[in-house]
Amino acid sequence: MGIAFDGGKNFNVVAGIDDHATKSLMKENTLIPMGSATKIYTAIAIMQLYEKGLVDIDRPVHEIVDPFLQRTNSTTLLELWGGDETINRVTVRELMGMRGCLSDYDDQALQNFVLDPSNAGVTINPYDYLHTWAKKSFLCEPGTGGSYSSIGFVLLGLVGASSTNATEWTDFDQKSIFPDPLRQDLDSLMFSLGGRCSVTIQNVSHQHAATFTSNGYWSTIHWEDIYNFDCLNGWTMGNIAASASNTAAALYHLFSPNTKTPLVSQDSLKQMMDFKPLTVGWSVGLEYGLGMMRADYFHSEGVSSNFTTFVGHAGQDYGSSAFLHEYNDALDVAITLNSNTEYGMNCSFEPIMENFQDSTELGCQIWDNIVQIATNGTVSHLTCSGEKSSSSRRRLSSHHHRRQLAAQLPLHCDEPCSGDSADLDPKECMWSSLF
Repeated sequence: MGIAFDGGKNFNVVAGIDDHATKSLMKENTLIPMGSATKIYTAIAIMQLYEKGLVDIDRPVHEIVDPFLQRTNSTTLLELWGGDETINRVTVRELMGMRGCLSDYDDQALQNFVLDPSNAGVTINPYDYLHTWAKKSFLCEPGTGGSYSSIGFVLLGLVGASSTNATEWTDFDQKSIFPDPLRQDLDSLMFSLGGRCSVTIQNVSHQHAATFTSNGYWSTIHWEDIYNFDCLNGWTMGNIAASASNTAAALYHLFSPNTKTPLVSQDSLKQMMDFKPLTVGWSVGLEYGLGMMRADYFHSEGVSSNFTTFVGHAGQDYGSSAFLHEYNDALDVAITLNSNTEYGMNCSFEPIMENFQDSTELGCQIWDNIVQIATNGTVSHLTCSGEKSSSSRRRLSSHHHRRQLAAQLPLHCDEPCSGDSADLDPKECMWSSLF
């Protein structure tokens, strides 16, 4: 966990196991892949180019990226989208705000490919996403609705590369958004350009991906350490790896009126914070700006929403997560809560399903303590569990696991019916084991 406050002061709190094979522990400078948390930094990069007059964010994307695509990949957006002229009407602003209405990639199919041991270390580059993984369809007419699409942020990476005269996509310097000396201060924050995490990122965490199998009687969670898998994670849609304190500091310098190192102008920030609800696809109703979300994560009766509403961008990879990567205006505090697993790994929970709410419950309890300290206990405690807990955080935390557990079978860790991980009683275990 990292917190930034009071003009940019920040600190880290670290706990837990990094490598379960050796029982080595997490460290303050351990970098954790944070997936879609990358998107806010991609939007910052585009807005900085906009401020310099290098990008017109209301210009159709194809006019900017087609020359780059033709030179580096011998194609155009229109060719990639099979001649559908709709792609040529999508603007840069619409991509940043999830208003381009692009269909996203098939997450389940991609997960199956990425977590296949035979594909360990395979880099899926931006062109692979555009040629192979992107669904070439639209969920609505661009500009008329909102649909979450990571593919749009791959295209924004090409906007950045093209507008900075990059020779190849790998030449686009994502960390250039941080001015000196802030760039040096954020020494535990980087953007991967591909390759095995274990080889290409110093001090990167082990990441523990959950996969599920079923025999018709129970579902079993299997944990796989993907430390030696590729770390590109979709480039400008998901390639950040960082310590919690570094990303909390970065968000503080984006949002806080008290920073001495603002990352964008007030006009740009105002445009980024023009929130509109997603209307189709994942998380309908979620308010999305330009590369950022706004949500009342910890809505609690008797507590002003000023204390529980955040702006920022959460993220998940298949083996890590950042449930909180947010800024709260009322307290002028930025917070990151990230983990080297997508779900909790405590197989002694009864029921074991509690693992799927671990980040949300922990995040709420941490934030409740911060609110109490900052307000000298004048604000009521937050509601951090049960049916009255915030629907926003339940929705955001359930992106993957509801799909995986649709069968609603009894759930176990690794070996069913053994040790503390079994939810079945001994008689049921014995009976099930006969089949």
